[in-house]
Amino acid sequence: MEKVLKIINEEISNRELINKNTNAFQSEIAELREVLKVLNNDYKKDKLIAKQQLEIEQYKESLNEIKKSSQHIRYKFFNIGGPLNDNSLKFTQEQLKFISKIAKIVEDIEFFSEEANDNE
Repeated sequence: MEKVLKIINEEISNRELINKNTNAFQSEIAELREVLKVLNNDYKKDKLIAKQQLEIEQYKESLNEIKKSSQHIRYKFFNIGGPLNDNSLKFTQEQLKFISKIAKIVEDIEFFSEEANDNE
């Protein structure tokens, strides 16, 4: 696309130099300028769309990392994967209540990260 824009610009410059006073070529130059404007606008839009798509992909990756991290945190609190998944870490009742609150927040983070991925 950049090469096409460059070629059109060069063509405009060449025609302006050679045919400075010719009305027929002046109208062609005006038409080429309009084409150049349209192509340039389309090129800018395409660049913006590509940039936005890259940002979306980065956000998706971030959401997946958040989900993995939150699951890992929750699993560590409850020793999931350990023997019997019970209170093998020997938390007191007060600590378990506090951990349950944190686990609920982490669970909400997981839920919202999944929902954000599903909405795409």
